[in-house]
Amino acid sequence: VRLFGGPLRTPCVFMTFYKPHPRRVATRSLVALKRAVRSLRRKFPKDPIMIMGDWNMRRQKLEAKLATWSTPMTVVQVKGDPTT
Repeated sequence: VRLFGGPLRTPCVFMTFYKPHPRRVATRSLVALKRAVRSLRRKFPKDPIMIMGDWNMRRQKLEAKLATWSTPMTVVQVKGDPTT
């Protein structure tokens, strides 16, 4: 969803994601997410994109995976279980 107005000074794109456990399904889910992020980046090049959800992987693995994407992404520290 793209939100703007009110207290937001700039439009922001918010997404949710759940990476399922079965490897084949998880791979397809990540490919679909990567494509969606790339598409949104082309459509809204200046908007921050925030993806929240359950990635079912450790932070180091997630950072390594996101480093391969053409759209720069940063993992922020979470509160609670670090594997989410």
